[in-house]
Formats: sequence, C-alpha cells, structure tokens
Amino acid sequence: MSTRERILDAALDLFAGEGVAGTTVTEIERRAGLTPGKGSLYRHFRSKEDVFEATIVREVERLQAAVEADRAQLQQQPDRRSQLTIDYRQCLRDIERFDALLRVLAREHGRVGQVHDILGRVLGVDQRLDSLTSVVVVASLLGYHHLCQFQRQPFHGVDAETFIARLVDLTL
Repeated sequence: MSTRERILDAALDLFAGEGVAGTTVTEIERRAGLTPGKGSLYRHFRSKEDVFEATIVREVERLQAAVEADRAQLQQQPDRRSQLTIDYRQCLRDIERFDALLRVLAREHGRVGQVHDILGRVLGVDQRLDSLTSVVVVASLLGYHHLCQFQRQPFHGVDAETFIARLVDLTL
C-alpha cells in the first residue's frame, strides 16, 4: 500500500471518530506509520483540508465502484417481494460498507456538498419505487444499522433478516 493510501486510510478513521477539527496532522502521520511531527504528510498533500477532500473523493469513488460491482452480480427475481428483499439486503450491506464515510459526512455535513447526491444515488434501491418510498427505505436501513452499532447487537434483538422482511412487507 502506498504512503498516500496509508495517509488516506488513517485520515478516514480519524475524521470519522474525531472530526476534521479534532484531527491533527501529527496524528494522521502517526496512524499512517510516518514519523509524527516531521511534516511527512506534506510530501503528499498541501494541507489537512487537501487530505480531507482526497479522503472523501477516494471513498466515494471506491465505494461506488464496489457497490456497482456487487449490484451487477445480483440476479433479477421474478416476484416483487424477492426482488425487494435482495435489494434491501444489498442496501444494508452497502450502508455497512459506507459506515466510516457516513460518520465523516455526519460530522462534517456543512463541508461536503455534492457527495450527499452521490450517496443518494449509490445507496438507492429498486428504481420502481417512488422517490419518497426509496428515501424511507434507505433512512430505515441507515437507522437500523446505526442503532445496531449503538447497542452493539441487533437492535431490540431484531436481526437484519427480520427487519428487512418487515420493511419489504411495509413497502408492498
């Protein structure tokens, strides 16, 4: 892995946990395996803001490519219930994959513009759903994911398959 990639990985973790303001260049260097406080980061980036922007762009591009590849492998189902179940499972997996980026965006919402639009397209579900239903589904899956993380177990003991099955029922 290149030094640049190690810096971006370290920055993503720090920005997700501490925010941009709470993250120092020295800490990014330390986490990336560079000599802290020696300015090694500046050989690859002009500023912490450049690291932030590069982190967001890289994550969106990387995750969008992974999501598109996964979704291209999904087989179309003959009935609506089965198709929605598969789509919602995939959306929840995508949300789990986007977790660190979503945490950064939640902390830094005022700093990131078009990324929200990109995430909306990437996390979208069945195109036959109207836009409001799609928003409700994605918001429900996001909420379920975050509540499970908060409790460090399935939220109120409801596993993902049961949650998705109910969400499909409500959608239909």
